[in-house]
Amino acid sequence: SERFYEDLRTRQQLGYIVSSGIKAVAETRILSFIVQSSVKPADQLTAATLKFVENARKNYFEPLTDDDIDVYAKGSLLRRTEPDKKLATEVTRNWNEIATGRLQFDRRQAESKALLEVTKEDVIKFWDDVVIGVSGEKRMLVTEVVPKNGAASSKTPSRSSAKPLQLGI
Repeated sequence: SERFYEDLRTRQQLGYIVSSGIKAVAETRILSFIVQSSVKPADQLTAATLKFVENARKNYFEPLTDDDIDVYAKGSLLRRTEPDKKLATEVTRNWNEIATGRLQFDRRQAESKALLEVTKEDVIKFWDDVVIGVSGEKRMLVTEVVPKNGAASSKTPSRSSAKPLQLGI
């Protein structure tokens, strides 16, 4: 997250809102990259984001040492196992387990234990398979919001020739 911000916001000065992170939705984890700008067009923001993702393995993951992974894992472990400061936080976490039917109330402890076993090779394999798509597992959604006027405006994107997705709702 810091590296994405540092590159696109600080170095390239592409947007005033730049963030990245991991979100959990049910059993799915979402890696998101967000860039919002009033001075650069959406296609330039998308290209810069995709370039960052493409180069992350070489620039950030390959240089990692086992000690780097260990320090990160232990820091994450401390954050994950910190006691809830508010009852509402604990209730929300536990209610999510009930609402989804998973009932894994020790999820934080189980994920923390697994985190300590992660290696550099695991990180690179995950990145290659899931994010880059080496194994065909990549699934990506790119969304652009394009203003009609101003420095960030651009041509209206051409309509896709693909058939529209039919939702069974």
